[in-house]
Amino acid sequence: MKNDRNRAKGLREAFLVWARRCALPVPAVPEEPLGERTRAALDRMLAGKRFVFLGEPDHCVVEKYPFRLPLIRRLFTRGWRHIAMETGRSMGWRGDRFFETGDASPLHTEEVESPSPTDLALHGKTLEFIDGHEDLFHEQLRRLSESRAPGTPRLHYWGFDLDLGIPLGSVALIKQLLEGHSGSQVHELLSVIDRLRGLSTDAQLTQIEAIQSHLSAYIDIRADERLGKLPSWLSFLHDSVAAEKRPRMNQDLRGHYRWRAERERLMMQYLDEIVGALGADERLILMGHNGHLSKDASRLRFHPQQSRFWGFRSWLRALGYEAYFKLTGYPANMGDSVGTHLHRRYPGQVLSIWMLYGQGSLMTPKGPRTVRLRDDTIEPLLAQVGDRFLLPLDDVDPQAKTILSRANIRSAEGEYASADLTCQADALYFVKDVNAL
Repeated sequence: MKNDRNRAKGLREAFLVWARRCALPVPAVPEEPLGERTRAALDRMLAGKRFVFLGEPDHCVVEKYPFRLPLIRRLFTRGWRHIAMETGRSMGWRGDRFFETGDASPLHTEEVESPSPTDLALHGKTLEFIDGHEDLFHEQLRRLSESRAPGTPRLHYWGFDLDLGIPLGSVALIKQLLEGHSGSQVHELLSVIDRLRGLSTDAQLTQIEAIQSHLSAYIDIRADERLGKLPSWLSFLHDSVAAEKRPRMNQDLRGHYRWRAERERLMMQYLDEIVGALGADERLILMGHNGHLSKDASRLRFHPQQSRFWGFRSWLRALGYEAYFKLTGYPANMGDSVGTHLHRRYPGQVLSIWMLYGQGSLMTPKGPRTVRLRDDTIEPLLAQVGDRFLLPLDDVDPQAKTILSRANIRSAEGEYASADLTCQADALYFVKDVNAL
């Protein structure tokens, strides 16, 4: 036992020596540019890459914005013009319209600002966080886009998720596709779409399915090449409305996980459509939770490592997690992810950067939650390295890799996860303190 403790101490000390040597500072103020050394390292990591993942450990922490913006600004100067976000497809469309026109009203229509009662009850606090911070982020991105040289492409914005909480969010886009087109069948379809609001979820699904089943018979629509995207958006509308009937975690844990796996599959499908719409030389930045942007999701586990390296309490805690998974039938790992899917399709073309944090407050559905440093995760070690730094993982000392390959980390809402970080990400961004206010 004493030998194990001495070995663990030696590995920690070696990790700190390596990490302090390799850590690259990132400014705390998003308007401040990256330093020369950090820019050079980022440019080196970008060589041959078409996709960049900017992951986050939790959706509702303010510090993710100063992490994203300096990196996006650097990518923008190197020709990156597309951003895909873990948000609804229709919200991506609305954000893109804002980037194009400067008119923010599509981001604040009634259908966007009136989430379903169920989602409002379960996620009200997190929705408040998003409303309070995403507008400023969108405005900062638009200013970046407008700073480009005359005649060069603007920044584009995409969403690759369901319209969770705003199931009819894509109705405005579908109506825009249809409006201005002639033919009685188009007007008939518009009338049906207009009547969806106010119907029950089941009635909405029935109406959308009826439209889909009869679409091939609508000669007016089939004859108009400009409506080629209509079937895809109707399918997405159906997916988003159907998601209102998803099993909730506090009601059906197994059913909820099965739904999450289906959601991930749909996100892959939506992302494939985004990538398919890009030119062969166009590059894409993806933003979302670390788990969604995992390069090897099957080895991302929802529990601490069952190893004495992190201490006896961590080993016992891992046993407790194992018992919980057996009792509930909830899976112990991620299974698959959007990031893994893209990494498989385009090997060698993905640069994945995960954000980790030390302590602070998170915004949960029930309100702020305080999270403290835990001595059985990698975050306290990173906190000894410094604050707000980028740590490339492409040239890791063997002793440091021993720790990175068996790392306990924080996932959503401060819960435990574990992974070989060198297989999941190409670099880490670390900030000591986060807050949700």
